[in-house]
Amino acid sequence: MNPYSKIILHPGKQRSVLRYHPWVFSGAIKELPKELQDGDIVEVLDSNQNFLAIGMYQKGSISIRILSWKKREINADFWKESIEHSFEMRKLLGIIDNKDFNSYRIINAEGDNIPGLIVDYYNGVLVFQAHNLGIYHQKDIICDILQQIHIPIESIYDKSASALMGKTIVPTKDSFLYGNTEEIEILEYGKKFCVRITDGQKTGFFLDQRENRLWIEKFCKNKKVLNAFCYTGGFSIAALKGGALELTSVDSSEKTIELAIKNENLNFQTKSSYICKDMFDFFSSSSQNYDVIILDPPAFVKSASSKENGLKGYKNINANAMKKINKNGIIFTFSCSQGVSSEEFKREIFHAAETSHKKIQIIHQTHHSLDHPIHIYHPEGEYLKGFGLYIS
Repeated sequence: MNPYSKIILHPGKQRSVLRYHPWVFSGAIKELPKELQDGDIVEVLDSNQNFLAIGMYQKGSISIRILSWKKREINADFWKESIEHSFEMRKLLGIIDNKDFNSYRIINAEGDNIPGLIVDYYNGVLVFQAHNLGIYHQKDIICDILQQIHIPIESIYDKSASALMGKTIVPTKDSFLYGNTEEIEILEYGKKFCVRITDGQKTGFFLDQRENRLWIEKFCKNKKVLNAFCYTGGFSIAALKGGALELTSVDSSEKTIELAIKNENLNFQTKSSYICKDMFDFFSSSSQNYDVIILDPPAFVKSASSKENGLKGYKNINANAMKKINKNGIIFTFSCSQGVSSEEFKREIFHAAETSHKKIQIIHQTHHSLDHPIHIYHPEGEYLKGFGLYIS
């Protein structure tokens, strides 16, 4: 076995590791080896130098991401076992070879015991995204293993540069590791979407909202619908498929609006309204009211320092929507901020409701799709929170 560098914790700081939490914070560390480099595999020891776990080191608030609580070598066999476990679980859940959709998440970072690694599958195209340098160092081994799993793969794209930005001085550039498919058409419960692999947010599409799009379809028949922060039109196509009488989709990015229109043309001959505008400006300038409003903004809270302002953002955007909803209307509201708990998000919705002076009931509560598992020892993995609100 390789002689990994050893990191010693302060007395008492081993408790979270013993409870199988996959992160070790910088404040828990008593001693670091002088030769330690970002991305190195390390052994974690308690203050008495007893073995606790093996993980990946990277300078920062979260200094170690744990890979194993057993003393073992982190080699190709380790990655193969981990990836196969994730794949087999999705087969058991009916995600793989599903007749209703052909795109899904194969590896969900800490949720699959592989901290910092996201792998999404888009109808033959794999998108690999490393969120720490330890994973990035292993990308060639991991991608070799991914090509051995039993699904058709025509391309693999490394989309790690934005995820690693600010976390390392090592230069990274997005690139194809295999093949070169830049754009792919996917299917989801009868809806078609064009996904541009090389640009766009996250890995190209919000797979975590798949079941929520299907659920929202049921409430749009003959309704006047607003899709706020529409991105490439995922919820817009769901609303139209559900029979929306009128649809308005708003986003601040011209590029994503163009793709949203392309997605509508893939599915329908309708011409709904797409507006490129900041959502807060849209609410303040528009005199229209709606029967259904979908709020799926980008993460308002990206760090601890932005939490206070981010929470105010959630309150304000929901308060604006409540002013624009018709009687007996429904608001579907989401937060994808990992640093905001479901209870905190609900509290901001409550504060927004106080200002509306309307009767508001929660009719549904949701989070990500089945292929985005949350590890029981890592509650922070529950980043997506959603509520259906009935307003009367």
